[in-house]
Amino acid sequence: MVKTSFIFMVFSIFIFQAFGQKTTQKISFGESFDLKIGYLGEFITHPGLNTEIMAPYKLQIKTKNDRQKWKYLSAGFGIYNHQQNHVGTFLLVSHGSKRIYKNGFMLGSSLGVGYFRYFYNSATFEVGDNGEISRVRLAGKGQIMFDMSLEVGQDFFRKSNVPLGWYIRPRLFFLAPHNTTFLPRVALEAGIMYKIKIN
Repeated sequence: MVKTSFIFMVFSIFIFQAFGQKTTQKISFGESFDLKIGYLGEFITHPGLNTEIMAPYKLQIKTKNDRQKWKYLSAGFGIYNHQQNHVGTFLLVSHGSKRIYKNGFMLGSSLGVGYFRYFYNSATFEVGDNGEISRVRLAGKGQIMFDMSLEVGQDFFRKSNVPLGWYIRPRLFFLAPHNTTFLPRVALEAGIMYKIKIN
């Protein structure tokens, strides 16, 4: 399942980035932001929350159908709970793009890298050199995290100037090191976004 998801995402991101002639319009980095808040289901059923702020830096417009393509940088924080196993947290920075059509329909993709830290959500103990047993606080492990995601949703600002939207985003994580390789994880995120204009 994970291998199939990986191949599908790589192919989709390549297709998404490769096609379409556009005119480029420069915008000032930081003049607007998209704030996202969403439910994050690690392996879909392990509940969590993700927050992310996105800063566009380039706008391309395809004049034939007035389709916008935004490129952006983003930073986010996520957390989820795998009951009776661990609590996972991560900080992530990403680069991505999204296409917004005249009716507000939105498609996007992104690639990211960050830091993942999990904590066992049950008591953990260790045995010292002298045989004494002590509890380990915040026991867990840190790993490097790589993220690939696709996105579909609706941007209401495009059609009606309402600074809101919704999105659904399947995600594929890779955590390293894990033994001698990496550990793949899949997740599904769904939430709302709010557009913040600085000027």
